[in-house]
Amino acid sequence: MFMRYPFLDALRGFSLCSMTLYHLLWDIVYLSGRSLPWYDGMAGYLWQQSICWTFIAVSGMSLALEVKKKGRKRAAKSRLVLVGWGTAITFVTRQAMPQEPIYFGVIFFLGAVSLLTICFWPVMEKKPKGAALFCGTLFFFLRNAPQGFWGFERMVGPALPEMLTHFGLFSAFWGFPPRDFYSADYFPLIPWWGLFGFAAALGALWLKKGSVPDLLKKDVPFLRTLGRKSLWIYLLHQPVIMGVMWGMGMIKI
Repeated sequence: MFMRYPFLDALRGFSLCSMTLYHLLWDIVYLSGRSLPWYDGMAGYLWQQSICWTFIAVSGMSLALEVKKKGRKRAAKSRLVLVGWGTAITFVTRQAMPQEPIYFGVIFFLGAVSLLTICFWPVMEKKPKGAALFCGTLFFFLRNAPQGFWGFERMVGPALPEMLTHFGLFSAFWGFPPRDFYSADYFPLIPWWGLFGFAAALGALWLKKGSVPDLLKKDVPFLRTLGRKSLWIYLLHQPVIMGVMWGMGMIKI
């Protein structure tokens, strides 16, 4: 068992709590038809992004620690499990909710991006500062790639070549979705590999210097426990929420 830093698990647990509440409100707004104007505005967007950024960054740092302790092959095997679950989610949502399918959701992304990062790990481990700079730059300049543009958030740059979108699901997987592509939960490799890779490179830098921050050793027991059950909480929280709402007559399934 590789050494786990409790504060990383606690951060993941906090993000899970925030995500569960966010999805509860999503169901209330989009499945039961209630109106929450702020939820569809900037406040809701910033909330959603805080969950994504935290969850992905923590996963990147955790990968660095796991590769250090377990080796690349064993770390890759554990990430293949996430790819399998992500693929299962796609199959289930296509059958059960064809109007809201999930292609390349966050679970699939975390598995795929981990495997990709592990392939480049010898370089990242040797040159963590350069890797962090590269990944951070990738994330900044290609944050808007899924919308078809260079740039970061509202700093929209020139349009990306349209030919990048001409390869169907393969294009969508990389971050250049065709116009008719839709996914209820979509995390392509670009730009999110930039954030994940930056966090992983930062973890590699700490390990190389032998100076992992003391903050990572701080513990919040309840959140840490949740963080260590993140996969099951992610898989089960929406069915539980929807089941409760259905039981209360708030939605029809």
